[in-house]
Amino acid sequence: MLANPHLHQAAEKLGKRMPSHFYTLQLLQRNYQIAKKVHTIYAFGILEQDKKRVKGGTGWTVQLAMDQGKPVYLFDIPSQSWYRSDHYYQVNENATTLVTGSQFVPWGPKGPTLHQSSAIVGSRDLDSQTRTEIQALFNRTFCLPKNIDQLRLELEDFHL
Repeated sequence: MLANPHLHQAAEKLGKRMPSHFYTLQLLQRNYQIAKKVHTIYAFGILEQDKKRVKGGTGWTVQLAMDQGKPVYLFDIPSQSWYRSDHYYQVNENATTLVTGSQFVPWGPKGPTLHQSSAIVGSRDLDSQTRTEIQALFNRTFCLPKNIDQLRLELEDFHL
C-alpha cells in the first residue's frame, strides 16, 4: 500500500491510469520496491519521442526510479543506443515557479557498467542484438582485468 501514492504520481507523468486489476497492481507495487531499494536501474526498452518516458511496463519502473532521483540507464532497442536519465531544474519565465523533471540524454560511445546495487528491467521479447548488449553490459562490468584476477582467486578457493 505504501507504493500506491508513488504509482499515482508515476501514472500521471506517464499519462496512464492506475491499473484496476489486482495482479497488475501487485506487479507495479513490486516494481516500486525494486526501484526503491536499488541505487541504479538499467532498462532495456523503447524510448518515447519526447525523450522523457519509456514505453510499456518497463516505463513504470523507470519512472518510479526517476521520481526517486535514482540514476537510470536505458538501452533503446530500436536505435541500439544507450541513454542516461538527466534530472533538470528550471525556473519559469516569471521566475516564480521551479519546474523539475527528467529526460534521457545520449550516453557516450561505450555503454555503462553495472553499479554494485542495481536492477535490470525490460521487455520479455528481446532481439538477438539486445541480448548481445545485455551480455556486453555484464562483460564490461565483470570482465575487467582487475575483476578477472579476483574471479580466478575465488575459483581457486572454491576448488580446494
